[in-house]
Amino acid sequence: MLFSVGFIVGAIFDLSDPLNANNMFGMGPNLASFETYKMDILRSSQYGEESSTPGYVPDDETLRAMYEASKSQKIQSVSFQARRSITTNGLLIFGCIVLFSTH
Repeated sequence: MLFSVGFIVGAIFDLSDPLNANNMFGMGPNLASFETYKMDILRSSQYGEESSTPGYVPDDETLRAMYEASKSQKIQSVSFQARRSITTNGLLIFGCIVLFSTH
């Protein structure tokens, strides 16, 4: 039950700020702001990681659309995982309380 409470607290923090929630794999550009996202993309395009043409840099309009799509996807993903964690751990706590009280 104690572990479940810890997971619920962590999920509540993730729901409060999904963009700064822990990324399991630590991959992808930083989504804290458009400027940091742009710098990450520019840095990665310098080494040819983002496109087949080294040095390719998308224009700001394209970068902004990419940023908004990535940001929206991360918010949805973190929110879903946090709600899932709250629900499953909440049910586990409820089950623990029922078992403890009937035992």
